[in-house]
Amino acid sequence: MVKEAAFQLFENFYDNWESVLFYDLYAASGQMAIEAISRGCTSAFAIEINRSRVQHIRTFASRENINELNVHQADALRFLKKPLPAGFETLLVYADPPYSEKDPYLKILKLFIAHCNSSDQIQRAMLLVQAPHKKYQPVTAHSEEISYNAIYTYRKQQLLSYKYSQI
Repeated sequence: MVKEAAFQLFENFYDNWESVLFYDLYAASGQMAIEAISRGCTSAFAIEINRSRVQHIRTFASRENINELNVHQADALRFLKKPLPAGFETLLVYADPPYSEKDPYLKILKLFIAHCNSSDQIQRAMLLVQAPHKKYQPVTAHSEEISYNAIYTYRKQQLLSYKYSQI
């Protein structure tokens, strides 16, 4: 239910999947990146720190001939410090950090803003962060480029939505 809701939000924001760069942070199974590809995304990244999960994603992608999927064994926050790949105007990011990680949401948001600002090409971006329902309040402090959009609640989960646009 949360996955489908996330993709409805992404598609309401921007519906031309062929020109989208997609990040699945804290990917676990990589299902969000794979779903983005199934909707027409030509470049998706699954970022996961756990070696066995990364191997599982790579094995699945290889078996299913999913060539658009880039799988990286990396810390999601460190990955956001890397330069953006060239050739994309739209970035969609889905982050589902482990609940054991102490308040990662502000870190994710700050790095997302810096990541978008590091490229002259990115014109628009959206960040959806999955969190346990009522455990975290959205970070509403924002820069001129980003705005807190909304919070969406699905059973015991919530999606925090942020939109970025180049000024």
